[in-house]
Amino acid sequence: MLRAQASAGWQAFRQYGAPGGIKDEIYAAGGAHPDIAKVVRVGWTTNGQEILALKVIKDARRVRDGRRPSVLYASAQHAREWITPEMTRRLMHYMLDGYGNNPEITDLVNTTELWFLPVANPDGYDFTFSEGNRLWRKNLRDNNNDGAITNGDGVDLNRNFAVKWGYDNEGSSPDPSGETYR
Repeated sequence: MLRAQASAGWQAFRQYGAPGGIKDEIYAAGGAHPDIAKVVRVGWTTNGQEILALKVIKDARRVRDGRRPSVLYASAQHAREWITPEMTRRLMHYMLDGYGNNPEITDLVNTTELWFLPVANPDGYDFTFSEGNRLWRKNLRDNNNDGAITNGDGVDLNRNFAVKWGYDNEGSSPDPSGETYR
């Protein structure tokens, strides 16, 4: 399906970790706007990819994280939700490009930490670009340790938070021993 769309000229959606992908774009945006942007590694994926966010605020590299009011724009906890990274990265560029040109954006960036996390689930997101896996929603945790990613594998990141953990057990990913992952 993706190949057909690409051959027709539709190329809006890109992988996270591939060359020229969203990860590279985050690094490039941080490098292009050192006065208001800082790349922050917020974690690592199961497969060892960096999970990156871009902090946008005046003097981003000198202002200690959390020092000012903050807003987080996070996308793609569910791997198959391709539109969300596109929305977040476009909003990120809108803020970066508007700084110094748009008084409202300039004021917001001068006073507020804006955090852009276009892909919270890089492994799962990239997996959805492979043949037959477009609708995968979870990360790529090999739950049964058999070395293959199949339907029973992965953790749904959207349902595995400490708050109200196991509230209705809808979608919380169990491990082979019957325990639920945290």
